[in-house]
Amino acid sequence: QLKAQDICTSNPITLEPNKTLYDVRNILIKYNISRVVIVKGKESETKNKEPIGIITEKDIVRFLFSELPERRLDEIRIDEVVKNRDIITADNDTDVSKCAKLMLDNNISSLIITANNIDNRNSSVLKGIITKSDLLDAYVKSYGGNVTVNQYMTKKMQTVRPDEPVHM
Repeated sequence: QLKAQDICTSNPITLEPNKTLYDVRNILIKYNISRVVIVKGKESETKNKEPIGIITEKDIVRFLFSELPERRLDEIRIDEVVKNRDIITADNDTDVSKCAKLMLDNNISSLIITANNIDNRNSSVLKGIITKSDLLDAYVKSYGGNVTVNQYMTKKMQTVRPDEPVHM
């Protein structure tokens, strides 16, 4: 059985909560990624980072659209956007199918992978991140060819005409 540690991206890109949305934007562009893990601890420390959240492109868009802030991106701290959100994590040894179920049940597109902090039993340390793409890649490599598209495709779709307005 595949475990989270087998397919996760180790050493994901991280930022501290006191950084700004402008910093997130720059990181997303620089590394061509769509999410950044938010951690306690200095960015220069490569181990013992405690994950406290995750911020995605969608989170930024949702925040800007719902809040309509009068401040610039470099004035809005990350912790304003990710505050009061529970972080969904899985342990290094979690079965990949359980990771996929966690993601589906919580309607999230990535899962932070952790391990117990040997220095502090009350916290966990960041080990990596699993995305939908990682799960798909692992599935194709391990189980590809055993199912048909018909078994998983969406059959009832919502459609619109090209001339429909975006906002209703």
